[in-house]
Amino acid sequence: MPSQYEAAGTLVTEDMMAEELPLGPDPERWVAAIHGDVDTGFDEISINQIGDDQDGFFTFWRNELQPRLG
Repeated sequence: MPSQYEAAGTLVTEDMMAEELPLGPDPERWVAAIHGDVDTGFDEISINQIGDDQDGFFTFWRNELQPRLG
C-alpha cells in the first residue's frame, strides 16, 4: 500500500542513503562501488541518472567513469 511505503520512507534519511550508495560527482566512489559489485559476482550492472540532467550524466559517464572502468 502507498501509505506503507510512505511510512517506511520516514525511517531512511538522505544521509543514510549517501552512506550506502555511490551518489554525487566523485568518480572514485562510483568505481569502487562498481568493482565491489563485480567482485561480489554481478555480471550486469545498470547505471542511470535520476533527474533532469541527462546530458550531465552522459558527460560524467563518458569523461569520468567509462575510462576508469576500462
